Amino acid sequence: MCIRDRYFSAVLLVGCPGLTWLLGEQWLWVSFMNTVFGTFVAFLLLGNRARKMSKKLGALTLPELIAERYQDDKYIRPTAGLVIAIFQTIYLVSIFLGLSTLLQVLFPGVPYAFQIAVILCGAITCIYLIIGGAHSAIMSDLIESIIMLIGVLGITIGGIIYVGGINNLNANILADIANNVANGIPEPYGSDPGAWFIFPNIMSMSMIGMAFVTTFGAWGSPQMATRFFTSKDRKSLRYGMVLACIWVSIVSFCSWFNGAIGRGLSPTSTQDLLNWVASIGCLLYTSPSPRDLSTSRMPSSA
Repeated sequence: MCIRDRYFSAVLLVGCPGLTWLLGEQWLWVSFMNTVFGTFVAFLLLGNRARKMSKKLGALTLPELIAERYQDDKYIRPTAGLVIAIFQTIYLVSIFLGLSTLLQVLFPGVPYAFQIAVILCGAITCIYLIIGGAHSAIMSDLIESIIMLIGVLGITIGGIIYVGGINNLNANILADIANNVANGIPEPYGSDPGAWFIFPNIMSMSMIGMAFVTTFGAWGSPQMATRFFTSKDRKSLRYGMVLACIWVSIVSFCSWFNGAIGRGLSPTSTQDLLNWVASIGCLLYTSPSPRDLSTSRMPSSA
């Protein structure tokens, strides 16, 4: 669960439901891709191979692994480290910015909320990493994965019960689309509201692209590769694969579906959501939790 938790956080809990809200239930197919190819196939093809190679070469980070594999410490190690440092720094900036913007929105009456949030997020991450190291990062991943599982399940089950079932949910969504069209608010499926529920439709290529990015993009991330490096043995990887697939299938599906629940529970102007996405959502879409900040940097400091 810690391996997949490296990639699932605000990217899944904030950005993905927003896409379902706007563009329809076909985006639930992304959860299938995340489970089968992003988790099962990744474990099957990369897990044990990465573990054995890291043990054989005595490598704990990707730069070490590549340098040892090709016997080149002079150019490959510093180059790989530099590439990771540059792009992980950009990645971390978006994380701090996204988290701090979220807290600023949640506490609008607090002066300098954004600046305070940046300092708090950075301080908390540094403290538990310095004190606990890799073990604290792994433990925080485990705790976060449990919280995420309980949270998304609670929202899904509670939302369906509250709205009165799937039929009422779908009726509310159709009513919201019709209301937006009547008021001149842009809707992707304004001419055919039923397309919100079907696949394929005019937005299917965007969905397929997102499925590939969120599925295969995680294969090469340093913070995920190091989880394979630190696996105890092949047996533990097998157990991990089963648990990860179960966890991803539930958390991913529920998170994407919660976008539909959100629209059905409280149908509101699509323009409001578009404004929110423009100002905040794009930042949060690439923003995992504070624990991602720690392990994103951990391979470089291991």
